[in-house]
Amino acid sequence: MELELDIFQKLVNANAIDIADFQPETMSDSIVLDRDTATQFENGVVVARYIEYVVSMMDREWVSETNIDTSSLRQMKQDNGSSAKYFNWNIIFKEASKLGITVDSDSKELIIAGDPVMIIDLVKRVAEYIEEKVGSPRAEKQTKKTPARKKKVKEGVDILSMDPNKKPSKCESSLEIILNTLCRNFKMKPKQ
Repeated sequence: MELELDIFQKLVNANAIDIADFQPETMSDSIVLDRDTATQFENGVVVARYIEYVVSMMDREWVSETNIDTSSLRQMKQDNGSSAKYFNWNIIFKEASKLGITVDSDSKELIIAGDPVMIIDLVKRVAEYIEEKVGSPRAEKQTKKTPARKKKVKEGVDILSMDPNKKPSKCESSLEIILNTLCRNFKMKPKQ
């Protein structure tokens, strides 16, 4: 499994990934995880640790208002079987929703199945959340340049405003990924 360098660094800083156990293989702008760490990533352990870190950065009053249960995030099963993945990811989805990070049902299925693109997308959304809520100099620069997001189409994709040049990892649903890759591969406009 490959991770972008900035996401890898955020996970290491949050102690979600322990680099003492392995030497990651560095590529140009990504890191190749060893099998054990990739397994922890797929079964949700790394993501649970990262969300726990995010919650620890928040004000205690805010944590009590949102009713986030970090103790459940510490009860992740280390097994990589389907029942353990299902158990772990359902806890993560529940706690992430308390942060305002929702995951549609198609994406949930892909994440539980171990789709690395979808898992990394969820980690990026958690990273964006922490930059937005806690703040960082990098986040302040980004918010000035980024225009406000358009209102999402409920349970679908707005093909009139869809960007066919958008990276699949930046897509927000399975349907958008499919449409995006079809448009890119067949050099079509989304309306065709």
